[in-house]
Amino acid sequence: TAAPPVVDATPDLYASLKRRRDELGAGRARYRVDAPRGFLNVHSAPGDPWCLDNVVEMLDHGEIVEAAEEADGWVRHDRGGWSIK
Repeated sequence: TAAPPVVDATPDLYASLKRRRDELGAGRARYRVDAPRGFLNVHSAPGDPWCLDNVVEMLDHGEIVEAAEEADGWVRHDRGGWSIK
């Protein structure tokens, strides 16, 4: 059997990879939770990290989060809120 003809697929391959990268959210920073007490609070809004009335969740030490936004030492991440950086 004859081999298929060689086709320069570089532009199509590049475009396909770029689309996939965009779908996966390439370029977003990821952070690993380093919490000496074992957890890190997730707040509904950035502000005072000691404020507990806006805590919506807790992250365990070692968990990975993907940042959606960063502001003033806080990170809004894919776990539904803001945590101190």
